[in-house]
Amino acid sequence: MIDNEGYRANVGIVITNDKHQVLLAKRYKQNSWQLPQGGIDQGESDVEALLRELNEEVGLEPHHVDVIAKTPKWLRYDLPEYHVRRSQKPICVGQKQVWFLLRLTASEDKIKLDTHSDIEFDEWAWVDYWNPIEKVIDFKKYTSIHIGGKHSVKVINEIGDFKKYTILGRGNNLLISNNPKPLAILGEEFDYILQKNRKLIVGAAVSSGKLLTYCKKNNIANFELLAKLPGNMGGLVKMNAGLKQWEIFNHLHSIKTQNGDILKENIPHTYRHTQIDGIIYEITFDIESGYCKDQQKTFNTMRDNQPSLPSAGSCFKNPKDTHSAGYMIEKAGLKGYTIGGMAFSSEHANFLVNMGDGTYDEAIKLIKLAKQKVLEQFNINLELEIIII
Repeated sequence: MIDNEGYRANVGIVITNDKHQVLLAKRYKQNSWQLPQGGIDQGESDVEALLRELNEEVGLEPHHVDVIAKTPKWLRYDLPEYHVRRSQKPICVGQKQVWFLLRLTASEDKIKLDTHSDIEFDEWAWVDYWNPIEKVIDFKKYTSIHIGGKHSVKVINEIGDFKKYTILGRGNNLLISNNPKPLAILGEEFDYILQKNRKLIVGAAVSSGKLLTYCKKNNIANFELLAKLPGNMGGLVKMNAGLKQWEIFNHLHSIKTQNGDILKENIPHTYRHTQIDGIIYEITFDIESGYCKDQQKTFNTMRDNQPSLPSAGSCFKNPKDTHSAGYMIEKAGLKGYTIGGMAFSSEHANFLVNMGDGTYDEAIKLIKLAKQKVLEQFNINLELEIIII
């Protein structure tokens, strides 16, 4: 409905939950997120339009929400001139909107995006209204273990103080809780590979697969261990990733953090562990020539025993000077042991696998059970390798 001044009447909908979060929805087959809204039809009141759009766009009925507030007057905005279609009558020069604030009183499983044939959105998420949203990630799809909800994530494209954020990589060793701390990822500004003065300079957002391909193409040795080792280089360096005696630190020269460049010899590190404080933005490696395809095949073979079901890699670190974590979990009777949709793999006991519909709570129960059983039988406290946020 377009008025005499050329403004299309529209209702905007802000839906909140009991955590004071706001519902955002992603446009169908687009990478843009917005609040639900829609036009007011001829002869329709703003409240009637609200209830119709509420059902059409997110599947909610009137009894699923409480109306908390409404803007007291129309809010107008003008379209850019190049979007105004002068050939159409009546001419639409912009929109006038009335906004409603709603509280969801029903279970969130009542939110449905496919109740009508003309689908507006294909994803939705709760976000904190005071944080500018830069990206929404569905962690059930993003993480290799396929557990987690949809959360807003800050994209970092500059070096700065981001201590309040937990930095994510590719989600390969990650178990996301139902209420994670503020999350962030490194953006495209940190996705680069350079060679300078016999040094290999790598942005922390570079994937292991991308660096492996680069080294193979440029005949650079000592990166064969990245074969079938998923993740971003920043995360792999921070956890000193590797396989047995091969570690990412073996050929590291330095890293760059908010505090500047730090040489390898000034970074305390041990097997699968470092004492790196803060975000890694850049990594510098020493270059040696001679990429070895046979070495890559060896690493591929060594990792071929890993389960095919969704997992977050090794659940526990292997303790020093004793049995492996997988051996102790198996001897404790937990190989193949299942709670709900989660299990310790029947192929490799140190892999926590998702059987299909596993949940965070089920994963935590299995982790606690394994720690308890191994402590009772071997008097060893297993240390987590999987990262829980």
